[in-house]
Amino acid sequence: MNATSVGSVEDLFDETKTPDDVYIDLITQHVEQYNDREQQFEAILPILRQSFQTRLERAIHEGRIPQIVSEVANRRMGDLDIVLVDALSTHLDDYTGAYNVDAEQIKIAEQTWDDSGEESFLDKIFGKRPQSQDEEQEVPRTLEHVYTHEMLHFLAGRTILSSVDIEQDFEGEIIHQRGGLRYNTPNRRFQWLNEAVTEGLAVEFMGGKDKGIYRRERELLRLLQTKGKTELPEDLFIDAYFENYDPNILQKDRIPAWKKLQQAINKAYEPGFLVQIDNVVRNEGTAKAIEVLNQRPPAQ
Repeated sequence: MNATSVGSVEDLFDETKTPDDVYIDLITQHVEQYNDREQQFEAILPILRQSFQTRLERAIHEGRIPQIVSEVANRRMGDLDIVLVDALSTHLDDYTGAYNVDAEQIKIAEQTWDDSGEESFLDKIFGKRPQSQDEEQEVPRTLEHVYTHEMLHFLAGRTILSSVDIEQDFEGEIIHQRGGLRYNTPNRRFQWLNEAVTEGLAVEFMGGKDKGIYRRERELLRLLQTKGKTELPEDLFIDAYFENYDPNILQKDRIPAWKKLQQAINKAYEPGFLVQIDNVVRNEGTAKAIEVLNQRPPAQ
């Protein structure tokens, strides 16, 4: 008996109607597919890297991304590990991927591989028709989109703290206090804003093709930019997103782009407004924060 012998989806989850060998068959097929995809992912990874590098260089050349990001990419890239994972057994911070700054690792869900309605990537590279060396290889668009999103997290600006334990031969510990626009306090601050800017950039990098990821967070960002007394330009958020903390300059001169963003939001609304909206998101959800901004009276 195999998985196709089960009468219905409901029967599949009814232990009294589904023999053990059906579950074994399903798991075996799933593992075999994942192992195949993992090998194929290693083959296309250089293509993903080159495609992202081309898009990044174009964005920098057009002035959409700060020039410093190119230097950051060159400095960090050698430490980055990128792996394909099974979303059924791996916790992912984002919907279909995750970036772990402490491990310098990007995880992409194997489940992002297929794009319905598009020509099969597997047929193009590994399968059924001859392919010349000069023919461009393509990657699944959803997988590339997730890769782009997580790479932007990887390149985002950071505030790094270090501590030294004098009882342990002065061994140090690195603490990433900030990544992009998110502060890693016990209760993460501005995570919605960080994801909104990341995904907005990912959509732009992918030629405007919107997968609907973080839709509410991006709508909240749009309202934040437009509902105040003055409009908040996108480059304020992007500059702060990519800004790295420099401990070698005077305290008052550190993270100027983040301070400029805060001042602009305070001027457009009132002091502390970004924290107020963040509290609404954390306590009542993004939909409620959108409602709060939509209900604000027109700026005078």
